Amino acid sequence: MNFEISNSAIVNDKIWPFLSGIRALVVLDGRPHSVHYASFGPGDPSTDILKGDAYFGLSEFIRTLTHSAPYFSPVLVTKAHRDTDVRGAADIENFRFDKHDLSVYDEIFLFGVASPDDTNSTMSDAELIALATFMDGGGGVFATGDHEDLGVVLNGRVLRVRSMRKWYYPSPGPLGEPVAPPAIGVERIETTQPSRGNGTGPVYFDNQSDDIPQPLELRWYTQQQNSFSFSAWRYPHPLLCGSNGPIQVAADHMHEGEVIVPWDTSATLKFGHHSFVEYPADKLGRQPLPEIVAWGKVLAERDLSTELAHAGDPQNTARSRSFGVVGAYDGHQAGVGRVAVDSTWHHFFDINLIGDPIASFPKTQGFKASPDGIQALEDIRSYFRNLAIWLARPGALSRIFSATAWLSLRTQPLSMIVSPKRDYTYNDLVSIGTLALKTVYRFVPWCSVLVSLIPYYQDGPVRTIPPDPWAEPHPNEMPLINPDIYLQVALGSAVVALAVAREKIIETDPQEGAAIIHKVAREGITNGMRKLGTELNQFAEGLGRLAHGLMQQENSST
Repeated sequence: MNFEISNSAIVNDKIWPFLSGIRALVVLDGRPHSVHYASFGPGDPSTDILKGDAYFGLSEFIRTLTHSAPYFSPVLVTKAHRDTDVRGAADIENFRFDKHDLSVYDEIFLFGVASPDDTNSTMSDAELIALATFMDGGGGVFATGDHEDLGVVLNGRVLRVRSMRKWYYPSPGPLGEPVAPPAIGVERIETTQPSRGNGTGPVYFDNQSDDIPQPLELRWYTQQQNSFSFSAWRYPHPLLCGSNGPIQVAADHMHEGEVIVPWDTSATLKFGHHSFVEYPADKLGRQPLPEIVAWGKVLAERDLSTELAHAGDPQNTARSRSFGVVGAYDGHQAGVGRVAVDSTWHHFFDINLIGDPIASFPKTQGFKASPDGIQALEDIRSYFRNLAIWLARPGALSRIFSATAWLSLRTQPLSMIVSPKRDYTYNDLVSIGTLALKTVYRFVPWCSVLVSLIPYYQDGPVRTIPPDPWAEPHPNEMPLINPDIYLQVALGSAVVALAVAREKIIETDPQEGAAIIHKVAREGITNGMRKLGTELNQFAEGLGRLAHGLMQQENSST
């Protein structure tokens, strides 16, 4: 595979495909040409509204995961359809979770498109057991639907997923699950934005295909670990940390679903003869719980002249309110898989991203119609990639970090300046790591790099406090230092270690070479952490001497 890097160099590396591929299963449902169905292929490009899936093509999402990642390795996607794909674009049709080995995947994406009337494929207890076992074994899961009960067939009973989002309509679910927002009426979740320069004018249905995204309000994480300014940080959740800053936009639509926090965090679900604790505690008895990490807002409408065509009712005004758009559960803290949910699959479908072929120009272009729209689309694509990275098993995240070190070494300037014959000091490792990060940050956000680094500290040979700013700190834990220091030293020391073994790695079998890279990078990180520990210890001793001197001075003055 060839990967184009920021300095226009090409890494032609036979080892690369074996390094860090995240293995993802993406699942759709819905009978072809029923009211709600979807395809992995692109939407029908013709302007004939009777020809197929122009509204529900998932091609842009799949393409983003598999082809647009010059950092790490592309996500290896298996496309499974619970019914049949109208474009024949699925790898597996009539898919069943209990008939397939889920252990080969790092994560599973569940796009519940169908209502109960739109699919022949209900989720059996055997399938729910297979999926829950995958989740409790560390596998990540993403799930979404839309308004009312769109998605309930696939997702409404899935462990954890069922309580992080509203799925049931018009009545509550069997275990007290709350009722989802309707398609029309005052309680619908309307996010379609007015046309540019017309903030108080009418909102048209096909504005969902224009270049104006809906704004998001993010949850911010701020930590001031001690009185020193170098240890204060503020950033969004890793799912919403983009290469160009926080991701504060999403595609829009006239009636979305809603993400929530669980109403019951003590449930144990039973499928057949198997029981699963929905939200387990960690080894210290703490119970990590889901949280909403992004909110949207229903706009107050003032011009109702388009409401008949827009929503079927000339007086159909939606109540202005905030609602949950993205939810996240960090199951890794409790030894199980992570979970993310989204308010609607319209945030992922082609019609909301790259245009509607039967709309008027420029809505046929979607976000590609303007420079501002293109930037919004890039932020949305970053969200897609973040999902793939954050949800992956810890083992996959560890592979990602060593692959990042290898990529850094194989590109300029590090390929030229890092020598296998030189001993590097702590300050040298920081400098090398800083250079490597400058390249990496061109493509992947800081948060995602940190997420991939955390597993090294949770189970690595050198035990340190994980620099996980998204986890609730335990009262007895020591304060953290700035995670940037961990990143710089860890990546710098891994690059140096790989430089020593570079010749052997390149000359060996590619698959064996990948195994060597993971082993050597881990050894390099271990060495770097020891040097970091020595450096911090010396720093602490210096602060201790300063404090002692200040105390003596104060005592002598009194």
